[in-house]
Amino acid sequence: NKRQGGSTGLGVVSIATIPLIVTLPFLCQEYDYVFDVQLDMDTRSQSGPPLQLGYNTSEDPWFAAQRFLQDNELSPLYLDQVANFIIERTKGATIGSAQPMVSDPFTGGSRYVPPSVADVASRPPPPPPSGQPFSDPLTGGSRYVPSYSQPPPVQAPSQPAAQSQATALTNPYFPKTTVLTFDTVTNIDALFLKLAEFNNKADTSQKLSDATLHRLKEVVSFHADPPHMSSQMDEVAIAAIDQLLQWPEEIVLPGLDIMRIIVRGARGNDHLCQQGDALVERLKLLARSGSGTANCMMALRLMSNLFSHPGGCQLLLSKRQEILLHISSLADSNKGVQIALCSLVLNFAVELHKMTVSSGVTDLLTALAVVLFHQIDTEAAFRALVAAGTVACIGEEARAQAISLDIHQAASTYLSVADPKKVGECARLLIDRLTA
Repeated sequence: NKRQGGSTGLGVVSIATIPLIVTLPFLCQEYDYVFDVQLDMDTRSQSGPPLQLGYNTSEDPWFAAQRFLQDNELSPLYLDQVANFIIERTKGATIGSAQPMVSDPFTGGSRYVPPSVADVASRPPPPPPSGQPFSDPLTGGSRYVPSYSQPPPVQAPSQPAAQSQATALTNPYFPKTTVLTFDTVTNIDALFLKLAEFNNKADTSQKLSDATLHRLKEVVSFHADPPHMSSQMDEVAIAAIDQLLQWPEEIVLPGLDIMRIIVRGARGNDHLCQQGDALVERLKLLARSGSGTANCMMALRLMSNLFSHPGGCQLLLSKRQEILLHISSLADSNKGVQIALCSLVLNFAVELHKMTVSSGVTDLLTALAVVLFHQIDTEAAFRALVAAGTVACIGEEARAQAISLDIHQAASTYLSVADPKKVGECARLLIDRLTA
């Protein structure tokens, strides 16, 4: 049983494939394939133990690739490379007990049960009052730190006052009052290694100088630490992100990741949003299936992070009709794209709820109906359900529009989801809200 070698292109990496004679145990689970991945870049040395990547023929290669990157805290820049390696090395393979790729993702034996999403967290607020329980409905564990301010009162004329108060006390999911952002910066060194590599491939007119790359790395490092977010943003960095945004699709990914980080700061956010329609059109172009999965996911994450500051909120809300129409077509994409998509939709819902006006929610509810009627990843579905519940809490008119678009029927698809239980619970609360 001789091992075979290969490479994903992650710097200098060697990958050995264990031959497929029997299903192999790894991390207390059985996998049809287990790849040994040896890194000699990043924070690991070539002499260290190899990482292992488990894969079943019944799962989406993109799911397996993303799980591997998240579990080992590797940059999402490598998503395409790892997934394509899996596809190439397992082409045409079938293992005895493997199930078809079309098996039910919620009730089938090969369903993917997502872990906590490591790179989604809100900016931490002050600690909760003594004795107040810490809840984490959106990402599990302690990664999401909810706002402890009281949410606006929910107008529900069709419910008795006592029932409304009881529902408010037992519903930890919606209305959601703070936006979700993708904040984690896993490895700046790896990010800028990839940026430098792609910079060498850029046209001469688009290349960044070594001095600019160095300065941009300093700025991104400061933005990884919230207290210093905007203090280091200068004209050099601003000019650099303008240039990165125009890079060709095949090399733009590290630039998108850098912008995702920088727009968490007020100055970077305000500057990028000054591009107005041009920015929205560019991000829509990148957030499409033809641009590649990683580009699509990162563009959606960047748009979610634009909600961090008023300028970004204003721009996206002014363009919500065309944005929502565009991204609803991505509902059948992979898990990473679905979660980013539903996070963006949830942020639209949060901002409309703050405005407490029902006009303009039709586009949002239409997008939610499209997304929820797909069999999407459970974490993505949860965020969509929270978004729908948040919109329904704006007022009776918004609630009526949700009913007319059959949001309650779409939500019923997820009633049986018990792992994680928050999905089924949120679906039940949403249906109760719409049918009471």
